[in-house]
Amino acid sequence: MTERQEKSLTKIEAARRQLEWAIKIYFEEGDFLAGYALVSASIEITDDLYKHHQKEIVRRQLEAGKGKSSAIRFPHRELLKFSLKAEYYKEGLNLFRKLQNFLKHADKDPEETIKDVDEDLLAAY
Repeated sequence: MTERQEKSLTKIEAARRQLEWAIKIYFEEGDFLAGYALVSASIEITDDLYKHHQKEIVRRQLEAGKGKSSAIRFPHRELLKFSLKAEYYKEGLNLFRKLQNFLKHADKDPEETIKDVDEDLLAAY
């Protein structure tokens, strides 16, 4: 019997793989909800990683951009913060996450349905 080798999966690798499959689904004209769910999961991971490593990420981006602030790329949640007044941020984030949460949870309202799932609207997210 051979020893099975354990492989580790990093969070960033998980996000990368989810995003790659979402892109594949999109170009193969697969189910847009499946692609959206994968993109959403990938965004959640990268946004959380940014939160934990923000100083290092910004420092590296500034170095790569030779000190230009225009070289800094912000994650989804940060861009939302820049776009909304502080008092509307939580509500706005909840609206952006409504479909995402619907697709992955059934603990609070297992009989819930959702209307107006529009592929074109999802592309804006």
